[in-house]
Amino acid sequence: MNKSQKSILNAMAALLNMAVTSVVGLVLGRTILSSYGSEYNGINSTITQIVNTIMVLEGGFTLASNVALFQPFAQKDYNTINGILSATKKRFMSVGGIAFIVGIIIALIYPLTVSSSMPYIEFVMLMLTVLIPSCFNLGVNMKHRCVLLTDQKEYIISLSSSITYTIGNLVAIMVMRMGASLVIARIVIMISLLANYIFIGIYCRLKYNFIDYSVEPAYDKIKGTRNVIALKLTSIAYTTLPIITISMIPESGALLASIYAVYKSIISMVKNCLSSITNAPRLGFGALLAEGREDDAKRLFGQYELITNLGICIILGTTCLLIMPFVDIYTKGINDANYHDVMLASIMLTTAYLETLHIPSGQIIQMSGRFKASRNIQSAACVLLVVTLIVGGVTSGLYGIVTSTLIAASFLAVAEIGYVRTRIFKNHFVELLKNAVPSCVICVGCCAIGFSNLIKVGTYFEFIIAGIISVIIITIISTLIYYVINREQFLNTLTLLRQIIKKK
Repeated sequence: MNKSQKSILNAMAALLNMAVTSVVGLVLGRTILSSYGSEYNGINSTITQIVNTIMVLEGGFTLASNVALFQPFAQKDYNTINGILSATKKRFMSVGGIAFIVGIIIALIYPLTVSSSMPYIEFVMLMLTVLIPSCFNLGVNMKHRCVLLTDQKEYIISLSSSITYTIGNLVAIMVMRMGASLVIARIVIMISLLANYIFIGIYCRLKYNFIDYSVEPAYDKIKGTRNVIALKLTSIAYTTLPIITISMIPESGALLASIYAVYKSIISMVKNCLSSITNAPRLGFGALLAEGREDDAKRLFGQYELITNLGICIILGTTCLLIMPFVDIYTKGINDANYHDVMLASIMLTTAYLETLHIPSGQIIQMSGRFKASRNIQSAACVLLVVTLIVGGVTSGLYGIVTSTLIAASFLAVAEIGYVRTRIFKNHFVELLKNAVPSCVICVGCCAIGFSNLIKVGTYFEFIIAGIISVIIITIISTLIYYVINREQFLNTLTLLRQIIKKK
């Protein structure tokens, strides 16, 4: 199986995983809302993000290890591979232990900072059910993940996650509907996560019998970890700081966190769907650059951007049309908070657009091993995010906090796209505009229609029908636009896809 075929398989498996986890996750969130109320839903969502923040201790070592492994994997240099993996294992074991200790301390202190009616012990127990599998993944499973990612077998991770996540969450939903506490439901989910990590470990040991983690660790082969941590910090800051800050707003923090979490879960589902498409080729680009085939990487980059923007048109455009009708259906009967918030949706959708737009450029910077450049860009974005988060939170509350992520996303889009086009591939910005302008116009138009209440849906069935019709119409319109505006690149992309399918 060649690199292109693996990229397609990775994308398909990631899309399946995204679809399964998103749908099941939405059902889980709705069950928490109806069973325990908005306050518990807000706390549950906040706890998950807090643990994700703790995982920043990983420090980007996974990415640095992957980049270090590309060349020896291609050359089947098993001594170098084992040296890198031995260093990776030791690093992750120590960091996993530290993360667990830090998590325990936060679990004991954080509940005291939130205005909530949830009992202290229950709050702490909820945090532990999220912390334990995350630390196990970091300390024990992450080294196996590095192997699969380097070998472009991310589909193994996606398929395993889909199965275990679905089983665990469906059982948890049943437990909640039977009247059990949220802690019991989270324990069920914790067990399913641990089962997934154990399976991946067993698979790697059986498949890659040449791996020996006991050899002398080759830390010198893994370069750029100090620079990569900036990327990790910014990524975590984006996903966790807003909801944590929102949850600490006096009196209404937990309720506002629940409102934010509902929109975040919907938009995260969309971003995960887009990421399934945009992330799949990254390992192939990494391999091409490691082999010195920069001309091939440059030639394919334009097609990469076109596919990304076409995905934005179809997936994010449909979301812009239907997000408000969906929120109204999803929160029907929940009366302890007002979830219909057009302003919040507008800011978060714009942020999602900008975050997706610069994914191809960000991936190229990382896969080319230019970690110092990535560090400088990400560090500046992280500082900007924190400053605007504080100012926005104090002056404008919820809207100020989410606007801070929009400002940081704008900076990242300009900086990363500009760096790739001026320093790596030196492509003209005209090509970028041919891809980005149509996606922007389509998303803005869809928002105008969706926020005007012209689309009326009262049931999930009606919503699904509206979604199918919207996808078909937007796909036809966007395809025609790209064919007219960027015909050569569009036809090259179709040719590439046909070649991959024939080889497969």
